Amino acid sequence: MRGWAALMHALGMSLRSAGDTLSAFGESLSHTSVWRDVQEAGENAPERASAVGADETHARMNGKKKVVGVVTDARTGQVLGLDVLVERDSDAFMDWIGRRADEFGVESIAADDLNTYKPVVERC
Repeated sequence: MRGWAALMHALGMSLRSAGDTLSAFGESLSHTSVWRDVQEAGENAPERASAVGADETHARMNGKKKVVGVVTDARTGQVLGLDVLVERDSDAFMDWIGRRADEFGVESIAADDLNTYKPVVERC
């Protein structure tokens, strides 16, 4: 459940809201515990990943539909980053993936056949 708390906060929930939401599943976490879980998740993040997978999904935040980009280590499946994306076009994806590629020293990117990803993968 601690990973879920960190994920909820990363997606925009307040610390208290993430703890309260988990109480519906029988796990009572204070906002301080959620904060500690968020910090631990950051400390356990890898410093390098030579190959990553990238995809996006939609989530509602404050009642509004948002696009959330997810970057994972292609070998381990570990989530390296979650980002709320402002735009959903090739230039926005290039900027987003480029920042993550620089951050983790990425040499290879795997993505699906979404039209906006094709130019991005070709440029990397």
